[in-house]
Amino acid sequence: MGYPKDLGQKIEDFRDDVRASLRKLTSLKAQLDLYDTSRPDERAARLASARDGPIFVVHGHAGEARETVARFVQSLGIRPVILHEEPNRGQTVIEKF
Repeated sequence: MGYPKDLGQKIEDFRDDVRASLRKLTSLKAQLDLYDTSRPDERAARLASARDGPIFVVHGHAGEARETVARFVQSLGIRPVILHEEPNRGQTVIEKF
């Protein structure tokens, strides 16, 4: 049977637990910013305004996935932009974007 820890060690263990809990809470607080907590009507208004302009889908080589995403976006009434389908007009990739 082990001896009980002295008071100083118990206090230090408690402080370590509090510090660990604070780190977890700080991490969770930072993650809250990732969630949309606005009212449903505000979210709907933002989504409606997003439909006013095109959406950049992708620039890459995953053709089948790119086309699937583009067609889905199009079915929502939003114009998808696939960079290689846009005319070059002598522009660089960044200028096209």
